[in-house]
Amino acid sequence: MSEFIDNTENFLAKWLSGELTDEQKAAFEASEEYPLYKNIIEATDDISRPAFDLNQKYKAQKEYNLSFGTKTVTEIGSNNQDKTKVIRLRPWLYAAAAAAVVLFLGALPFLFDSTVRIETSIAEKKTVILPDNSSVTLNAQSVLSYDKKRFLEDRNLQLEGEGFFEVEKGSTFTVTTTQGKIKVLGTKFNVVDRKTFLNIQCFEGRVQVNSGSEITVLSKGQGTSSKHGSGLEDYELKREKKPDWMSGVTTLNNLPISEVIAALKRQYTISIETSGIDTTRIFKGFFVHNNLESALQSCFDPMNIDYERVGENKIVLTRK
Repeated sequence: MSEFIDNTENFLAKWLSGELTDEQKAAFEASEEYPLYKNIIEATDDISRPAFDLNQKYKAQKEYNLSFGTKTVTEIGSNNQDKTKVIRLRPWLYAAAAAAVVLFLGALPFLFDSTVRIETSIAEKKTVILPDNSSVTLNAQSVLSYDKKRFLEDRNLQLEGEGFFEVEKGSTFTVTTTQGKIKVLGTKFNVVDRKTFLNIQCFEGRVQVNSGSEITVLSKGQGTSSKHGSGLEDYELKREKKPDWMSGVTTLNNLPISEVIAALKRQYTISIETSGIDTTRIFKGFFVHNNLESALQSCFDPMNIDYERVGENKIVLTRK
């Protein structure tokens, strides 16, 4: 706050109640802080304010002033000899103004937060167009976030879950996950960031993957994965242009049944009871997103696991 403001709260209260002198008002409006406070007032016009009974407060103020009658400055202890000047005491107005300032300042994080957050629910897929015209298609139960004010400067975003990226050429584009960073210039790639594994597939261009102390560069038709925080393992892709899940199929390669179950629950609103099976066994295969019976059969028949549907949404697994 500029040096001409002696007491921030008291000064802002006077400003809000219109009690600044012309000199103070002119100095405040010329300060660097004025546009910020002016914007706060304008931006919070629609914010709900505490109920304020003007008539009640006016009556209380009138009683307060009557207790002093028409005492002059001299009569209440001032050295000023001007007997005609009357003290106008309005503590309720200052309190109200100060409360308004607190309300406005408390709303600042919400008014100026520029973070964009996109989430998908069970079985939901969503395509997002970014400020640079790049696009991201999110798989079920995924979260994408970025700073919309800074995005064109650094093209940096955060991903939890799975997303397919089609990146416009330009400055470095960085996807930050819980298990590493993926950096590209212009390309098409898929990122899976789940609790126990990381998987990146490059469908066009080149992708740099940083995970822990490891760095690998993928070209078109290559992928890399890491399970349980282990090192990155590169592999070759089939000749697809996009990941299987965008066509309604989830493919799982050498993952434990616990991850198969998690993937099923992302595409279907179901609960799965697993007390009768070993969920650490490794699965390799796929399931479709539009037919629960077919999906269950694809996942559990090859593993010698029986499944029973209890009602519409509960699945009980047992060993054959």
